[in-house]
Amino acid sequence: MQLRNRQELVAGAGIVVAKVGEWATTYDHSSGWVHVAAEATNDDEQVLIASDTILGLRSDALNSVWLHPTFEPSPPSYLT
Repeated sequence: MQLRNRQELVAGAGIVVAKVGEWATTYDHSSGWVHVAAEATNDDEQVLIASDTILGLRSDALNSVWLHPTFEPSPPSYLT
């Protein structure tokens, strides 16, 4: 799979996907997954890019990011 990007990619630098606050962040206490997405739409496809990171695609564009962080000893208060 190959994702197309309209921005130039520079090694070690981030890219802007959305403005701050534009995407909602939710935390599922039962599974431990953090879900960041612009809308509540389902992904057409999900791609595991690391053992704890999934990219959700819809119409060949980034639709969501799934993260499974490890908290020690418990999740931060802003996720509870």
